[in-house]
Amino acid sequence: MAQREVLHFAHANGFPSGTYGKLLRILENEYDVIAIEKFGHDPRYPVDENWSNLVKELINFIESNSSEPIIGVGHSMGGVLTFLAAYQRP
Repeated sequence: MAQREVLHFAHANGFPSGTYGKLLRILENEYDVIAIEKFGHDPRYPVDENWSNLVKELINFIESNSSEPIIGVGHSMGGVLTFLAAYQRP
């Protein structure tokens, strides 16, 4: 059986990943879905004015959970964080 692609979903501001449960369950039919439950709550990555620490949190989470390239999907803030992370780690 072929290994499934990993999809990371990054949530919008104020909408933790669990909010998207119905969508994520559908995506799990095709992908191994990973997600940070809540951005900005880990003291190692304090929120700053340009979200650079949240981008670091995202990159570190992905690198800790997948050794292969991933598909990045995000809603609103999560889309921006995903774009910035992909720019830093194409």
